[in-house]
Amino acid sequence: MLSERRDGQQFDWAFAAEKQSKVRSFSIAFEESGFSEIEFARTTAKAFGADHKEKFLTPQDASNALDKIIAYYDEPFANSSAIGSYYCAELARQNGVNTLLAGDGGDELFAGNERYATDKRFSLYNGIPAWLRQGVIEPLTSLLPDRDIKMSLPRRYVRRANIPNPRRILSYGLFLSLPPEEIFEDGFLQQIGTDHWLAIPEAHFARANASCELNRILYLDVKMTLADNDLRKVSGTAELAGVNVRYPLLDDRLAEFSGRIPASLKMKGFEKRYIFKQAMKEILPQKVLYKKKHGFGVPLAQWLFQNPRMRELTQDLLHDSRTRQRGYFRPSFIQRLTGLHQAEPNFYGEVVWYLVALELWHRQHLERSNRTVHAT
Repeated sequence: MLSERRDGQQFDWAFAAEKQSKVRSFSIAFEESGFSEIEFARTTAKAFGADHKEKFLTPQDASNALDKIIAYYDEPFANSSAIGSYYCAELARQNGVNTLLAGDGGDELFAGNERYATDKRFSLYNGIPAWLRQGVIEPLTSLLPDRDIKMSLPRRYVRRANIPNPRRILSYGLFLSLPPEEIFEDGFLQQIGTDHWLAIPEAHFARANASCELNRILYLDVKMTLADNDLRKVSGTAELAGVNVRYPLLDDRLAEFSGRIPASLKMKGFEKRYIFKQAMKEILPQKVLYKKKHGFGVPLAQWLFQNPRMRELTQDLLHDSRTRQRGYFRPSFIQRLTGLHQAEPNFYGEVVWYLVALELWHRQHLERSNRTVHAT
Protein backbone atom coordinates (compact mmCIF):
# COMPACT_ATOMS: atom_id res chain seq x y z
CA MET A 1 0.00 0.00 0.00
CA LEU A 2 1.30 3.42 -0.90
CA SER A 3 1.19 6.04 1.85
CA GLU A 4 1.52 9.56 0.53
CA ARG A 5 0.57 11.51 3.65
CA ARG A 6 -2.93 12.10 2.29
CA ASP A 7 -6.09 11.63 4.35
CA GLY A 8 -7.47 9.34 1.64
CA GLN A 9 -4.53 7.04 2.28
CA GLN A 10 -5.77 6.40 5.81
CA PHE A 11 -9.13 5.42 4.27
CA ASP A 12 -7.29 2.85 2.13
CA TRP A 13 -5.56 1.41 5.17
CA ALA A 14 -8.83 1.04 7.07
CA PHE A 15 -10.61 -1.01 4.43
CA ALA A 16 -7.57 -2.92 3.25
CA ALA A 17 -7.21 -4.14 6.84
CA GLU A 18 -10.65 -5.77 6.51
CA LYS A 19 -9.54 -7.76 3.47
CA GLN A 20 -6.00 -8.71 4.45
CA SER A 21 -4.61 -10.17 7.63
CA LYS A 22 -1.56 -7.93 7.46
CA VAL A 23 -1.62 -4.68 5.51
CA ARG A 24 1.75 -3.49 4.28
CA SER A 25 2.19 0.28 4.25
CA PHE A 26 4.94 2.65 3.13
CA SER A 27 5.56 6.27 4.05
CA ILE A 28 7.97 9.01 3.08
CA ALA A 29 9.08 11.47 5.74
CA PHE A 30 11.43 14.43 6.16
CA GLU A 31 13.56 15.84 8.94
CA GLU A 32 11.96 19.21 8.17
CA SER A 33 9.06 19.15 10.66
CA GLY A 34 6.77 21.41 8.65
CA PHE A 35 6.62 18.83 5.86
CA SER A 36 6.69 15.52 7.69
CA GLU A 37 3.50 13.78 8.82
CA ILE A 38 5.16 10.56 9.83
CA GLU A 39 3.54 10.54 13.28
CA PHE A 40 0.08 10.37 11.69
CA ALA A 41 1.22 7.53 9.43
CA ARG A 42 2.55 5.67 12.45
CA THR A 43 -0.68 6.22 14.36
CA THR A 44 -2.74 4.81 11.50
CA ALA A 45 -0.40 1.89 10.95
CA LYS A 46 -0.60 0.99 14.63
CA ALA A 47 -4.41 1.29 14.65
CA PHE A 48 -4.78 -1.24 11.85
CA GLY A 49 -1.82 -3.45 12.66
CA ALA A 50 0.01 -2.62 9.43
CA ASP A 51 3.49 -3.81 8.62
CA HIS A 52 4.79 -0.29 8.19
CA LYS A 53 7.99 0.81 6.45
CA GLU A 54 9.24 4.38 6.13
CA LYS A 55 12.06 6.33 4.56
CA PHE A 56 13.34 9.79 5.48
CA LEU A 57 14.37 11.70 2.37
CA THR A 58 17.39 13.97 2.17
CA PRO A 59 18.56 16.56 -0.37
CA GLN A 60 20.95 13.91 -1.68
CA ASP A 61 18.01 11.61 -2.42
CA ALA A 62 16.29 14.40 -4.34
CA SER A 63 19.44 15.16 -6.32
CA ASN A 64 19.90 11.48 -7.17
CA ALA A 65 16.34 11.14 -8.50
CA LEU A 66 16.09 14.29 -10.59
CA ASP A 67 17.57 12.93 -13.82
CA LYS A 68 15.37 9.81 -13.69
CA ILE A 69 12.17 11.75 -13.09
CA ILE A 70 12.91 14.45 -15.66
CA ALA A 71 13.81 11.82 -18.25
CA TYR A 72 10.62 9.82 -17.65
CA TYR A 73 8.13 12.55 -18.61
CA ASP A 74 7.85 13.39 -22.29
CA GLU A 75 6.74 16.94 -21.54
CA PRO A 76 7.86 19.39 -18.84
CA PHE A 77 6.53 18.22 -15.46
CA ALA A 78 7.46 20.22 -12.38
CA ASN A 79 5.45 18.70 -9.53
CA SER A 80 8.20 18.50 -6.91
CA SER A 81 6.33 15.87 -4.86
CA ALA A 82 7.12 13.41 -7.66
CA ILE A 83 10.39 12.94 -5.75
CA GLY A 84 8.50 11.67 -2.70
CA SER A 85 6.17 9.54 -4.81
CA TYR A 86 9.10 7.92 -6.58
CA TYR A 87 10.87 6.95 -3.38
CA CYS A 88 7.66 5.69 -1.80
CA ALA A 89 7.08 3.38 -4.77
CA GLU A 90 10.77 2.38 -4.73
CA LEU A 91 10.51 1.53 -1.04
CA ALA A 92 7.53 -0.73 -1.77
CA ARG A 93 9.35 -2.49 -4.62
CA GLN A 94 12.39 -3.09 -2.45
CA ASN A 95 10.08 -4.82 0.02
CA GLY A 96 8.58 -7.12 -2.58
CA VAL A 97 5.33 -5.25 -3.25
CA ASN A 98 4.31 -4.83 -6.89
CA THR A 99 0.85 -3.23 -6.60
CA LEU A 100 0.10 -0.18 -4.47
CA LEU A 101 -3.06 1.59 -3.36
CA ALA A 102 -2.99 5.40 -3.48
CA GLY A 103 -5.42 7.76 -1.77
CA ASP A 104 -5.63 10.40 -4.49
CA GLY A 105 -9.06 11.73 -5.33
CA GLY A 106 -10.66 12.15 -1.92
CA ASP A 107 -9.96 15.87 -1.66
CA GLU A 108 -11.37 16.58 -5.11
CA LEU A 109 -14.50 14.46 -4.58
CA PHE A 110 -15.29 15.49 -1.01
CA ALA A 111 -13.88 19.05 -0.74
CA GLY A 112 -10.76 18.43 1.34
CA ASN A 113 -8.42 21.18 0.18
CA GLU A 114 -7.91 24.33 2.24
CA ARG A 115 -8.33 26.56 -0.82
CA TYR A 116 -12.02 25.56 -1.03
CA ALA A 117 -12.67 27.01 2.43
CA THR A 118 -10.55 30.07 1.64
CA ASP A 119 -12.49 30.72 -1.54
CA LYS A 120 -15.80 30.38 0.30
CA ARG A 121 -14.79 33.28 2.54
CA PHE A 122 -14.52 35.44 -0.56
CA SER A 123 -17.65 34.12 -2.23
CA LEU A 124 -19.72 35.17 0.82
CA TYR A 125 -19.14 38.78 -0.18
CA ASN A 126 -21.25 38.33 -3.29
CA GLY A 127 -24.19 37.34 -1.10
CA ILE A 128 -24.39 40.93 0.14
CA PRO A 129 -26.96 42.98 -1.83
CA ALA A 130 -25.37 44.69 -4.83
CA TRP A 131 -26.59 48.14 -3.79
CA LEU A 132 -24.79 47.78 -0.45
CA ARG A 133 -21.60 46.43 -2.01
CA GLN A 134 -21.37 48.94 -4.82
CA GLY A 135 -22.95 51.92 -3.10
CA VAL A 136 -21.42 51.74 0.36
CA ILE A 137 -18.74 49.09 0.97
CA GLU A 138 -16.63 49.54 -2.14
CA PRO A 139 -16.57 53.37 -2.07
CA LEU A 140 -15.46 53.19 1.58
CA THR A 141 -12.80 50.52 1.10
CA SER A 142 -11.38 52.40 -1.89
CA LEU A 143 -10.43 55.18 0.54
CA LEU A 144 -8.17 52.86 2.53
CA PRO A 145 -4.42 52.82 1.84
CA ASP A 146 -3.33 50.12 -0.58
CA ARG A 147 0.15 49.50 0.82
CA ASP A 148 -0.42 49.37 4.58
CA ILE A 149 -0.61 45.64 5.38
CA LYS A 150 -3.30 45.87 8.09
CA MET A 151 -5.28 48.87 6.90
CA SER A 152 -5.50 47.56 3.35
CA LEU A 153 -7.05 44.21 4.31
CA PRO A 154 -10.70 45.22 3.63
CA ARG A 155 -9.72 46.79 0.31
CA ARG A 156 -7.76 43.70 -0.77
CA TYR A 157 -10.57 41.42 0.37
CA VAL A 158 -13.13 43.26 -1.78
CA ARG A 159 -10.78 43.32 -4.75
CA ARG A 160 -10.24 39.56 -4.63
CA ALA A 161 -13.90 38.81 -3.90
CA ASN A 162 -14.85 40.65 -7.10
CA ILE A 163 -12.67 38.37 -9.26
CA PRO A 164 -14.98 35.76 -10.81
CA ASN A 165 -14.11 32.10 -10.50
CA PRO A 166 -12.21 30.18 -11.66
CA ARG A 167 -9.83 33.12 -12.01
CA ARG A 168 -10.09 33.91 -8.31
CA ILE A 169 -9.12 30.47 -7.04
CA LEU A 170 -6.26 30.32 -9.57
CA SER A 171 -5.00 33.84 -8.91
CA TYR A 172 -2.68 33.06 -6.00
CA GLY A 173 0.18 31.83 -8.16
CA LEU A 174 3.01 34.20 -8.97
CA PHE A 175 2.51 33.85 -12.74
CA LEU A 176 -1.06 35.15 -12.46
CA SER A 177 -0.30 37.89 -9.94
CA LEU A 178 2.25 39.75 -12.08
CA PRO A 179 1.72 41.34 -15.50
CA PRO A 180 2.85 38.82 -18.16
CA GLU A 181 5.01 41.51 -19.76
CA GLU A 182 7.18 41.48 -16.63
CA ILE A 183 7.69 37.71 -16.79
CA PHE A 184 7.85 36.57 -20.40
CA GLU A 185 9.82 37.62 -23.46
CA ASP A 186 7.99 39.63 -26.13
CA GLY A 187 8.41 36.97 -28.79
CA PHE A 188 6.92 34.32 -26.54
CA LEU A 189 3.93 36.52 -25.70
CA GLN A 190 3.34 37.26 -29.37
CA GLN A 191 3.22 33.55 -30.21
CA ILE A 192 0.81 32.51 -27.48
CA GLY A 193 -1.18 35.71 -26.91
CA THR A 194 -2.43 36.90 -23.53
CA ASP A 195 -6.19 36.90 -24.08
CA HIS A 196 -6.85 33.23 -23.44
CA TRP A 197 -4.43 32.20 -20.70
CA LEU A 198 -7.16 30.51 -18.69
CA ALA A 199 -9.34 29.24 -21.52
CA ILE A 200 -9.00 25.57 -20.50
CA PRO A 201 -9.89 25.94 -16.78
CA GLU A 202 -12.66 28.40 -17.63
CA ALA A 203 -14.14 25.90 -20.08
CA HIS A 204 -14.05 23.11 -17.47
CA PHE A 205 -15.61 25.41 -14.87
CA ALA A 206 -18.43 26.42 -17.22
CA ARG A 207 -19.01 22.86 -18.46
CA ALA A 208 -19.53 21.34 -15.02
CA ASN A 209 -23.00 19.89 -14.48
CA ALA A 210 -23.32 21.69 -11.15
CA SER A 211 -25.63 24.22 -9.55
CA CYS A 212 -23.14 25.66 -7.05
CA GLU A 213 -19.69 27.16 -7.28
CA LEU A 214 -18.00 24.64 -4.98
CA ASN A 215 -18.99 21.70 -7.17
CA ARG A 216 -17.75 23.58 -10.24
CA ILE A 217 -14.39 24.08 -8.55
CA LEU A 218 -14.27 20.40 -7.57
CA TYR A 219 -15.00 19.40 -11.16
CA LEU A 220 -12.23 21.70 -12.37
CA ASP A 221 -9.79 20.11 -9.93
CA VAL A 222 -10.78 16.60 -11.01
CA LYS A 223 -10.08 17.54 -14.63
CA MET A 224 -6.82 19.42 -14.06
CA THR A 225 -5.28 19.10 -10.58
CA LEU A 226 -6.07 15.41 -10.41
CA ALA A 227 -6.07 14.11 -13.98
CA ASP A 228 -3.34 16.36 -15.40
CA ASN A 229 -1.10 16.50 -12.37
CA ASP A 230 -1.50 14.21 -9.37
CA LEU A 231 -2.36 11.01 -11.21
CA ARG A 232 0.40 11.57 -13.76
CA LYS A 233 2.79 12.05 -10.86
CA VAL A 234 1.80 8.95 -8.89
CA SER A 235 1.25 6.60 -11.83
CA GLY A 236 4.38 7.82 -13.61
CA THR A 237 6.75 7.53 -10.67
CA ALA A 238 5.27 4.15 -9.71
CA GLU A 239 5.96 2.88 -13.23
CA LEU A 240 9.45 4.37 -13.04
CA ALA A 241 10.04 2.44 -9.82
CA GLY A 242 8.67 -0.76 -11.37
CA VAL A 243 5.34 -1.14 -9.58
CA ASN A 244 1.63 -0.72 -10.37
CA VAL A 245 -0.78 1.60 -8.60
CA ARG A 246 -4.55 1.61 -8.06
CA TYR A 247 -6.87 4.37 -6.80
CA PRO A 248 -9.74 3.05 -4.64
CA LEU A 249 -11.20 6.51 -4.05
CA LEU A 250 -11.56 6.99 -7.80
CA ASP A 251 -13.80 3.97 -8.28
CA ASP A 252 -16.44 4.99 -10.84
CA ARG A 253 -19.31 4.25 -8.47
CA LEU A 254 -17.84 6.29 -5.63
CA ALA A 255 -16.99 9.21 -7.93
CA GLU A 256 -20.51 9.24 -9.39
CA PHE A 257 -22.02 9.02 -5.91
CA SER A 258 -19.95 12.00 -4.73
CA GLY A 259 -21.48 14.06 -7.53
CA ARG A 260 -24.93 13.53 -6.02
CA ILE A 261 -23.92 14.64 -2.52
CA PRO A 262 -25.03 18.23 -1.73
CA ALA A 263 -22.14 20.67 -1.54
CA SER A 264 -23.30 21.66 1.95
CA LEU A 265 -22.41 18.16 3.17
CA LYS A 266 -19.01 18.16 1.52
CA MET A 267 -18.06 21.41 3.22
CA LYS A 268 -20.33 22.32 6.12
CA GLY A 269 -19.67 25.90 7.05
CA PHE A 270 -15.91 25.94 6.68
CA GLU A 271 -15.35 22.34 7.78
CA LYS A 272 -13.78 20.53 4.87
CA ARG A 273 -14.66 16.95 3.90
CA TYR A 274 -17.54 16.98 6.38
CA ILE A 275 -19.50 13.93 5.18
CA PHE A 276 -16.30 11.95 4.69
CA LYS A 277 -15.30 12.62 8.28
CA GLN A 278 -18.76 11.68 9.54
CA ALA A 279 -18.59 8.38 7.68
CA MET A 280 -15.11 7.58 8.99
CA LYS A 281 -15.27 8.90 12.57
CA GLU A 282 -15.80 5.45 14.07
CA ILE A 283 -13.13 3.89 11.87
CA LEU A 284 -10.12 6.20 11.68
CA PRO A 285 -8.23 7.46 14.75
CA GLN A 286 -9.50 10.90 15.78
CA LYS A 287 -5.94 12.25 15.76
CA VAL A 288 -5.71 11.43 12.06
CA LEU A 289 -9.25 12.26 10.98
CA TYR A 290 -9.19 15.81 12.37
CA LYS A 291 -5.58 16.72 11.76
CA LYS A 292 -4.66 19.84 9.85
CA LYS A 293 -4.70 19.26 6.11
CA HIS A 294 -1.34 18.73 4.39
CA GLY A 295 -0.55 18.08 0.79
CA PHE A 296 2.25 15.74 -0.21
CA GLY A 297 4.83 18.49 -0.17
CA VAL A 298 8.58 17.97 -0.45
CA PRO A 299 10.87 20.59 1.18
CA LEU A 300 12.52 21.19 -2.17
CA ALA A 301 12.20 24.97 -1.79
CA GLN A 302 14.40 24.79 1.31
CA TRP A 303 16.82 22.32 -0.25
CA LEU A 304 17.32 24.48 -3.34
CA PHE A 305 18.35 27.31 -1.04
CA GLN A 306 20.13 25.55 1.84
CA ASN A 307 21.78 22.46 0.41
CA PRO A 308 25.12 23.31 -1.29
CA ARG A 309 24.70 20.81 -4.14
CA MET A 310 21.10 21.79 -4.90
CA ARG A 311 21.89 25.49 -4.56
CA GLU A 312 24.80 25.17 -6.97
CA LEU A 313 22.61 23.34 -9.49
CA THR A 314 19.97 26.07 -9.25
CA GLN A 315 22.39 28.93 -9.58
CA ASP A 316 24.27 27.33 -12.48
CA LEU A 317 21.10 26.66 -14.44
CA LEU A 318 19.40 30.00 -13.85
CA HIS A 319 22.52 32.01 -14.71
CA ASP A 320 23.51 29.91 -17.72
CA SER A 321 23.22 31.75 -21.03
CA ARG A 322 21.43 28.75 -22.56
CA THR A 323 18.65 29.08 -19.98
CA ARG A 324 18.32 32.80 -20.50
CA GLN A 325 18.22 32.49 -24.28
CA ARG A 326 15.32 30.01 -24.43
CA GLY A 327 12.98 32.85 -25.25
CA TYR A 328 10.52 32.19 -22.43
CA PHE A 329 11.45 34.29 -19.42
CA ARG A 330 12.93 37.74 -19.23
CA PRO A 331 16.40 37.74 -17.64
CA SER A 332 15.15 40.51 -15.36
CA PHE A 333 12.40 38.21 -14.08
CA ILE A 334 14.85 35.38 -13.42
CA GLN A 335 17.07 37.79 -11.53
CA ARG A 336 14.12 39.12 -9.55
CA LEU A 337 12.94 35.59 -8.74
CA THR A 338 16.33 34.50 -7.40
CA GLY A 339 16.33 37.54 -5.13
CA LEU A 340 12.84 36.76 -3.87
CA HIS A 341 13.89 33.17 -3.25
CA GLN A 342 16.72 34.33 -1.04
CA ALA A 343 14.37 36.56 0.95
CA GLU A 344 11.51 34.01 1.25
CA PRO A 345 12.78 30.57 0.23
CA ASN A 346 9.66 28.64 1.27
CA PHE A 347 7.25 30.81 -0.72
CA TYR A 348 9.24 31.33 -3.92
CA GLY A 349 11.25 28.12 -3.97
CA GLU A 350 8.53 26.16 -5.78
CA VAL A 351 8.46 28.75 -8.57
CA VAL A 352 12.25 28.55 -8.84
CA TRP A 353 11.85 24.80 -9.21
CA TYR A 354 9.44 25.31 -12.13
CA LEU A 355 12.15 27.13 -14.05
CA VAL A 356 14.84 24.63 -13.05
CA ALA A 357 12.67 21.66 -14.04
CA LEU A 358 11.82 23.26 -17.39
CA GLU A 359 15.48 23.83 -18.18
CA LEU A 360 16.49 20.34 -17.08
CA TRP A 361 13.75 18.93 -19.32
CA HIS A 362 15.04 20.93 -22.29
CA ARG A 363 18.53 19.59 -21.79
CA GLN A 364 17.40 16.00 -21.23
CA HIS A 365 14.92 15.78 -24.11
CA LEU A 366 15.41 18.46 -26.75
CA GLU A 367 19.14 19.14 -26.72
CA ARG A 368 20.07 15.48 -26.28
CA SER A 369 17.64 14.49 -29.07
CA ASN A 370 19.08 17.13 -31.36
CA ARG A 371 22.63 15.91 -30.71
CA THR A 372 21.55 12.35 -31.48
CA VAL A 373 19.88 13.40 -34.76
CA HIS A 374 22.95 15.37 -35.89
CA ALA A 375 25.27 12.51 -34.91
CA THR A 376 23.40 10.09 -37.16
